[in-house]
Amino acid sequence: MRVGIPGHRGLPGPVEAHVRELLAAKAKEYAARDLIGMSRIADGPDAVARASPSGRP
Repeated sequence: MRVGIPGHRGLPGPVEAHVRELLAAKAKEYAARDLIGMSRIADGPDAVARASPSGRP
């Protein structure tokens, strides 16, 4: 699974939480070796991809 997150700064907390939940749930369907996350990393939701695209530390 490939996930690209173009990002938006300053998403409301509930929206960011929902995105994290959806990504974590979907990532559980794949082995870690099959996950590729791409992001331009900025503060805000881009950091979701950097921190834990699989929902795992």
